[in-house]
Amino acid sequence: MMGIEWQSLLRVINECALQEYGQRADINWLGIDGKSLRNTLENPNNAHQKFTIFVSLFSQESGLVLHLKRIENKKGSAIEEGQAIIEDCSLPNKVFTGDALHCQKKTISLIIKSKNDYVITVKGNQKNLDQRIQDLSSSSKPANFFLEQDNSYGRKISRKIEVFKVRKNERQGFENLRRIFK
Repeated sequence: MMGIEWQSLLRVINECALQEYGQRADINWLGIDGKSLRNTLENPNNAHQKFTIFVSLFSQESGLVLHLKRIENKKGSAIEEGQAIIEDCSLPNKVFTGDALHCQKKTISLIIKSKNDYVITVKGNQKNLDQRIQDLSSSSKPANFFLEQDNSYGRKISRKIEVFKVRKNERQGFENLRRIFK
């Protein structure tokens, strides 16, 4: 392995992982997530921070990493690398998941173009969309809901998930949006 460029090795590993594992029946939900490597941090106390980030596409069922990209925070972003992973991925009929960072119109468009579905978190980074979701959920009744009760760790916890249908006239900017989970 001495003398092999890590970029070439990573490209081959990514191709092999997608070919070997991508069509497995237990790989349907694919997460996109980025993690910074703490031991690569330089200049931790100022605006010139520099660190390495790995962005991965992984199976939530099996835990297998199917695609991995490495970037330096000053040379790229986890959003752009996540979008590149979606473009590189040749797996149709999957469900992509992502945190609020990946709630971008371009990201969603790439997922749809690749013949896949998505579940993506919305938070304050998309203020207008977040407000529209709040308005929709407060002005209509949920189409369905799920209630979970948990008694672990010595306390009782209740979690409620409400599912709202999104009508065509409520999809501005997110034309393929069908459901909101709150």
